[in-house]
Amino acid sequence: SDVCSSDLVLNFPCENPNIDIDLESVMDNLPKGGMFLRADRLDVLSKQDSKGKSQQEMRAKGRVLVHAQEFWGRAEQVSYEEAKDLVIFHGGDTGVATLYKRVRQGAPPEEIKGKKITYNRSSGQFKIDEGRWLNGGSN
Repeated sequence: SDVCSSDLVLNFPCENPNIDIDLESVMDNLPKGGMFLRADRLDVLSKQDSKGKSQQEMRAKGRVLVHAQEFWGRAEQVSYEEAKDLVIFHGGDTGVATLYKRVRQGAPPEEIKGKKITYNRSSGQFKIDEGRWLNGGSN
């Protein structure tokens, strides 16, 4: 497996690995399945599954910001498992993780807060540990 360290990763399906990216325009128009991660420390691991297909895992620590078409959020730590399409938000020892999930165009997002939030991108389902779900972003 390969490991690279950075503080910013943009992950999305693309046929040209040498494509020039304007981060400002990409952030406003992330492709379906795309995800942006920014953190103090970000480790990206690439592993081969049993069929030889490359699968990535990302582990972000420190003031993590995640952004995709269908959701965005903040946490002290975030991990992503491509094989399971899971994004796991950790609030840290004393913090709270926050996930905002788009329900439909024009409607306020769902706000999910918790010590730990596990979000399945494929199904749209989430699990909250020590937290709450605030429908439509209201308090």
